[in-house]
Amino acid sequence: MRKPSTHLAVAAALLATASAAAPAADAAVPATGTWRGDLTHEFPPVYPGGDPITYKSKLVITEFEGHIQTVVGTVRMNCPALVAIRDVRVLQSWRSGRGPRVSRRGSFAFHADGAYFHGTLSKSSTIGGASATYGEDCHGVGRFNLQRRW
Repeated sequence: MRKPSTHLAVAAALLATASAAAPAADAAVPATGTWRGDLTHEFPPVYPGGDPITYKSKLVITEFEGHIQTVVGTVRMNCPALVAIRDVRVLQSWRSGRGPRVSRRGSFAFHADGAYFHGTLSKSSTIGGASATYGEDCHGVGRFNLQRRW
């Protein structure tokens, strides 16, 4: 028969292991979800000494069973040589299980409708960026922090 102190030591070890594993389970990357929010672009001022121009557009990323399934948004580009603004409308979807893979840590990177997206998904949000180019003169870069919709 074991001593009571041995039973207590085993119970304490099991409790410590369970409590250490709990935060890791909470921070796990979900395999399915929808993240929505703003894609923010910062453009240089129109005239010297002016304020930079901020443009926000909506962005939605949907993941299904570890693959990106849909992306909907607009990436805005500045074309200084043409003195113009150009938009890339992204409306891309993939069949279930065929879209870009999301890693076990939640990171992803892919091209969709002429724009490049990269970021990291988590249980409650995703952060990352998007960029697009058109010809030699037009280029746009944006950042996003999307919230998961349950």
